[in-house]
Amino acid sequence: MISRVSSKTFRSLDLYSEEDCEYGLIEKNDLERSFATESPYAIMGSGRSLVGAYFGKGVRVLQQPNEPPMIELDRQARLLRVSASATVCQVYNFLIDNHYILTGLPSYPGVTIGGCVAANVHGQNHYREGCFVENIIDLTIYHPDFGQGIISRTSDKELFDLTVGGFGLTGIIIQVTVRVVPVHTDLLNVSLRRFNSLEQGYEMLMLDKEDYDYFHGWVDLANLNPNVEKGFYLRAKFRSEPRFSGKVVRREKSKHTHLAWKPNVFGGPLLKTINKIYSSSINLRLNRQATIGDFIFPSKNKLWYFSMFGREGIIEHQVLIPHSSVRSYILQLKQVLIEKKPFMSLCHMKLFKGRKKLLNFDGDGLCLAIHFKTNQCSLGVLEKLDHINVEHDCITNIIKDSRVPPIILKAQYSQYDEFLSGIRKYDPNKTFENTISQRLFL
Repeated sequence: MISRVSSKTFRSLDLYSEEDCEYGLIEKNDLERSFATESPYAIMGSGRSLVGAYFGKGVRVLQQPNEPPMIELDRQARLLRVSASATVCQVYNFLIDNHYILTGLPSYPGVTIGGCVAANVHGQNHYREGCFVENIIDLTIYHPDFGQGIISRTSDKELFDLTVGGFGLTGIIIQVTVRVVPVHTDLLNVSLRRFNSLEQGYEMLMLDKEDYDYFHGWVDLANLNPNVEKGFYLRAKFRSEPRFSGKVVRREKSKHTHLAWKPNVFGGPLLKTINKIYSSSINLRLNRQATIGDFIFPSKNKLWYFSMFGREGIIEHQVLIPHSSVRSYILQLKQVLIEKKPFMSLCHMKLFKGRKKLLNFDGDGLCLAIHFKTNQCSLGVLEKLDHINVEHDCITNIIKDSRVPPIILKAQYSQYDEFLSGIRKYDPNKTFENTISQRLFL
């Protein structure tokens, strides 16, 4: 049986989704008994999903107990075997202490490794590192109908592809074997470049893409006008001398996803002033030194940010624009934003270099992540952007944006039907469900 069964209210980080679900901890040594009750199930990692990918309507939420994870390093083979319940923070600290790193990590280190697999996340230099899938050697998964097994690209490619970036619909991920990279230091030299338009920022990134190990790009769309969209990006290289700082990444202290009080700071006129102050203060970071952890995890210990949009919450719209469409896309994007004037707290930008696969957010081009306050104005703007995205052959990140309708996703992802039919064939009883699958299979 599942231990400590209770009923809980789950809310997504963006506050777009909320459900009352039955909740219980999985008995690690008796998975069969843990899944003996009526499905559907959803597997909860750290519970930090932006779109509520770990719960759903009528779903039983299961979570692995909070206990020390298994983490084993094979130095000779440069492989790490790790429990899927381990957080990115725990893995990073273990590896850096042994002079290794894992690439393709998300900006928030509180998520689990299993979550990284299910979302096929990306990090601060997708152009070099690709998505998390590039690290994976094999996965140990469990499904109550099929038992436990190890899958890889060679042993079971179809199931492997459905699992990585598959939103947790093929079963619970137990263990992951990943490729790790040795490093001679955890210290980076950081420099800054400013730009006056999205297009100029894109051109600068294209020029710098081969020469730096990591990038942060930020654009002030809150103060957008017809002539200027100011921004900057921080670029970082490993220092040449072999030295380690000894600094670890601290875990989020709060167990709560949101603050009890949700002030509307980023959804009002104060936002423009905040962005101007932030842009000016960034000069303090010119030509500085930072640890890898400080640079690649800009979202660490910042969950409070998602409570700063009031009770309506936030919509993160992350889109990947093909290189051939970047200039025309930016022009149309600016026209819509200037005309409608939605509240946007920020826009991040990255370069991607990868290949499209099923419903993975991957491919070649410019990636923009824009944060909107949830209101009717933003929803109207996003509906327009959905169609602009389709016209420009863009894809929207399903794990980021809760409100994209299936008809738009189907138009964007050429393998949409292939993914759905693959899941139906593998698990016709829909043993695992969540807010994403319930939208995709609507």
